[in-house]
Amino acid sequence: MLQQHKRGMRRTKPICWLNSSAQLFSVISWPSAFQEYERKESDVLATTFTLIQKLQAQTYQPIPATECNNAATRFIQYVNYQKSKVATTDVTIPDPLWNINLEQDAQACIGYFFNMMVDLNNDNIIPDALTVNAKNISTIDEMQRFVRNNFAFATSDWINCKNKNECHIGFTEPRFMFDLALPANGQSTSLQKLIDDYLKPEPVTLLCCEHCNKKHDDTKKTQFTQLSDRYLMINLKRFAGR
Repeated sequence: MLQQHKRGMRRTKPICWLNSSAQLFSVISWPSAFQEYERKESDVLATTFTLIQKLQAQTYQPIPATECNNAATRFIQYVNYQKSKVATTDVTIPDPLWNINLEQDAQACIGYFFNMMVDLNNDNIIPDALTVNAKNISTIDEMQRFVRNNFAFATSDWINCKNKNECHIGFTEPRFMFDLALPANGQSTSLQKLIDDYLKPEPVTLLCCEHCNKKHDDTKKTQFTQLSDRYLMINLKRFAGR
């Protein structure tokens, strides 16, 4: 029975972040476009998806450490390429680059994996990691539709101006990771309570209301404006000492 559940990657490097992310994605039923892309392309997304395919195989064969380390190295190249682009335009201190010999964040890995799929039509993937001429636009479109329709969500914030009885509405861009903070005091909780607390109205102070040009206290409400009925990726954020 134990042997039946031994799925994962053989590793000689600290790449648990890739192992856990690939195992998470291996439980998802991906459309045929992803298999077609994986067969025809040789970029970092295809390399990563090859690992996912092997973890999904009914007759599981251990994935050699060399193959896993190679996939992790290419993934790290993609991440560092993205970080280097941000560093050239951002005045703040950039995040440290990833290293194959250091453990990384699985949540960040999942985020970058989604970015790869969303940005396939752009120049955001490492130029020399793509077989550009082999790209099939219809395949890419199907992949991106699947990701947006099954994973993306968006929220809006509503603040009512009592003086003018009008609302300030702020919309967020669709994203793929829903961050929920666990209680800092170690109290027990439930996923439903965390979501309810996230959506619960909270008091805010408007320094200069755009409707009445006055400072006043009010209440902000958050609600989902886009939500898939298939998947919602939730990141439970732990605090120091937990």
